[in-house]
Amino acid sequence: MFKKVFYILPILFIYFSLIFCQNDSFDTGRNIVGSQTTPITNTYDSPDKIVKATVQARLDIFEISQAVNDQLSIALTATSVALHGTPTVTKTPLPTATVTPLPTSTNTPTPLPTYTPFPTYTPVPTHTTTPPTYTPEPTHTPSPQPTRTATNTPTPTAIPTITPTPTATAMNILESASKKVVKIISGTSGGSGVLVSSGNDQTTLVVTNEHVIENASDMLIELHDESKYEGLILFEDLEIDIAIIEINAANLEYFPIILGGSPNIGMDVYALGYPLNANYSVTSGIVSANLYEEKSGIQMVQTDAALNPGNSGGALITSEGNLIGINTSRKEETSSGRIINNIGYATLIDEVYNRTPHLFTIDTSN
Repeated sequence: MFKKVFYILPILFIYFSLIFCQNDSFDTGRNIVGSQTTPITNTYDSPDKIVKATVQARLDIFEISQAVNDQLSIALTATSVALHGTPTVTKTPLPTATVTPLPTSTNTPTPLPTYTPFPTYTPVPTHTTTPPTYTPEPTHTPSPQPTRTATNTPTPTAIPTITPTPTATAMNILESASKKVVKIISGTSGGSGVLVSSGNDQTTLVVTNEHVIENASDMLIELHDESKYEGLILFEDLEIDIAIIEINAANLEYFPIILGGSPNIGMDVYALGYPLNANYSVTSGIVSANLYEEKSGIQMVQTDAALNPGNSGGALITSEGNLIGINTSRKEETSSGRIINNIGYATLIDEVYNRTPHLFTIDTSN
């Protein structure tokens, strides 16, 4: 530590000595500059010489200041060496100041500008505004649009599936017909009857033979389901052996009245009724002949279908189920007593209607 102090004290002494020298140099410089600037006014006559003298004085001051700075750098370097050791110092030489001579001032007189007369005023021509001529817009004529003809695509028509109507069999027809034939009980006598429409929803008519009714006050009409109704006689005709009875029963199945005239010979027919006043039965045959009754002159239908006691007043129907006659009688023997078979007679339904048109409603659908 004492070694470092030993080295530092001389350096400080040198540093302060340089500072005093610099101050003396600045004072000397000011005196030199002062001694030089005092006679400048008398010595130099032109501004150029004054400028040169000023620059030279400034350069002298700069050189003195540069010398002081060099001495200060040496002192700082010595101090650094004492503290940190000897560094390798590369001294960069200061650039040499080159004095650029000022250009010589030449007093060249500036000539006055040549007078240029003002240009002659030319009046601006009057601007005449010409209104534009209006040209109407051309009328836009739209091009006719082509008429679009709609092409109707026909909707395919669905071909209905034809469901064949089932052909009614004889059994179906006879089963339905059995509900339209009734049993008539009158006293000790009896027979059959046929249900037809009365024209109202409260009653039903029964067509039968007049000879079946023995006692009108003691008469019952028995349906296929064995239900029984009292009957009221509306019409009796002994000549054609026909009677019309009304019963208070509604919603019953009945035969429609179809006026078809004489049936064809050979047509299949069925005789329906309650023979012997017993159970319901069916016999079959054909139309054997169309003839007229000798006494009354009414038209009768001859058939070979079996007719027995109790079949009187029953129905004679076709294979389609249509009512064509009311079973009336049969031939049993000749005048000589010979037995006759398979000859029966039914009163044509057209004759029954002709005698009592006010009681029936005709079915014209067929």
